[in-house]
Amino acid sequence: MRLSGTMPRTKPITRLAPNHSNIRKAGMQTMLIPPTPRTITAVLFDMDNTLFDFVEAKIAACSEVNRILGLDRAMDLLGYFLRRDGHGFEDWKNIRDFMTDNGVYSDERYARCCQVYEEWKIRDLAPYPGIEATLLSLKERGLSLSIVTDAHLKNAVSRLERTGLYPIFDEIVTADLS
Repeated sequence: MRLSGTMPRTKPITRLAPNHSNIRKAGMQTMLIPPTPRTITAVLFDMDNTLFDFVEAKIAACSEVNRILGLDRAMDLLGYFLRRDGHGFEDWKNIRDFMTDNGVYSDERYARCCQVYEEWKIRDLAPYPGIEATLLSLKERGLSLSIVTDAHLKNAVSRLERTGLYPIFDEIVTADLS
């Protein structure tokens, strides 16, 4: 941390003044530390549930899979994707486990459910209101915009293309590339 000011610091900083990040207490002395001028050149964004509602998209996909299977347990299927001890958040093995646990598994149905799940997961994705205008405004200011997500590249690109946001971003950092 770089400190500046006219008073020499004789003791370590013991606390930050609440809501005043430019004021430091050193013993009984108070120093005002001028902010360091910085130029912001880039803004990093998460993607799912930041730029668009991905939970609702997954619920729609789980509902359609349930419809195909003749079940009415979409939220239960979503729960399989949310398990910490299970497979990843995007792993189709969650669908397999759900089907097996509900006694409806077959290889043919599993393949069909995975295909439908992927289609429905992005079918109605749309940016939250004001997102596109905000991103374009940041671009007009000369800022570089990047996505940093735990999704894999294929899924990230698919979602960004579906929402029309893909061309706005300069970089995409994904779980499989980092």
